[in-house]
Amino acid sequence: MEILETKREFNVKSEDIVLVNAKIRLPKINGRSKAARRVNAYYEAVAKHWERYAGKALAKHAKKQRAFLTKHGFPFRAFDFAVDFTVTLNDDDILSLYTDRYEYCGGANGVTVREGHTWKDGFPLRLKAMESQKRIIKRQIIELIKQRQTENFFEPVKRLVGKHYSPEQWYLTPSGVTVFYQEVTVAPHIAGIMEFEVNIPPAVSAVLHNP
Repeated sequence: MEILETKREFNVKSEDIVLVNAKIRLPKINGRSKAARRVNAYYEAVAKHWERYAGKALAKHAKKQRAFLTKHGFPFRAFDFAVDFTVTLNDDDILSLYTDRYEYCGGANGVTVREGHTWKDGFPLRLKAMESQKRIIKRQIIELIKQRQTENFFEPVKRLVGKHYSPEQWYLTPSGVTVFYQEVTVAPHIAGIMEFEVNIPPAVSAVLHNP
């Protein structure tokens, strides 16, 4: 399938001062099939949701922060809000991707939150094996961490891998399943979102290849 994109770029102002810079980029499937319409309707709704959030809730927060900083003689930096996507697998009836949502609301660093989305025939694909076989998957992740001797992880990393594992935090690639951990859950902020490509459990493979 051909993947296009939709973009929304805007800023929110108050008294000619920019409060929020926003950029929302999400996928759109080219075509009029039922599957394409379902997926496109979902991401159109997502785009509208985040557009409202940036224009109202986030702008309100930015306005309050600007008033506080101005009152105390400090400069104000506009908030940043961005949503972007990356396609990781586009194979016949299966589409897998992840979205990254970034927010900067002052301070030294912004925050990025990732979501994995996988579709089959235009419907969200849920892999029950990501929950039922989580022990096997987590063992694989621990072994992969042991091989990454040049990277820093929080301790005790084994406990943190188990605590922050989510059966929803994954996406497909041509070579398997990639499980990810959000920022500062298993490693410092500078490391970003941590990704681990694991072997596909048999139950997962059966779902993917079942017509």
